[in-house]
Amino acid sequence: MHNVEEYLYQSFISILFCIAITIFFFSCNEINILLLSAKEKITNEELLSSTNEEINKNLISSDELTMILLNKLEYDIEIDGVLFVALSHNEKNLNATVSNGNYIKTYSYEEGIISKIIYRKIN
Repeated sequence: MHNVEEYLYQSFISILFCIAITIFFFSCNEINILLLSAKEKITNEELLSSTNEEINKNLISSDELTMILLNKLEYDIEIDGVLFVALSHNEKNLNATVSNGNYIKTYSYEEGIISKIIYRKIN
């Protein structure tokens, strides 16, 4: 009787060990699939990082922005939600003021052509 109990105990431990190994391999497979999909999403991103030089290139002061407004506009400009249309912009009668600070410049495109330049104040 003692041998039967030991045999059942060893069988149970062996089955439990096989189940644990199976779960381990399935979880490794799931982790591998997750890592591959994350790697694919990262490599499909257009911009992985931006350098300080790229950020500074699109950074403009309020004085520079005022100087842009005092000249003829090539594109429509939006400054914190206020739109200046290039065709109707009169640089001699400018009634707008630009608040002090730095602005970040982004472009708005329509059909691959720049439609307007957007300036947003940053803190």
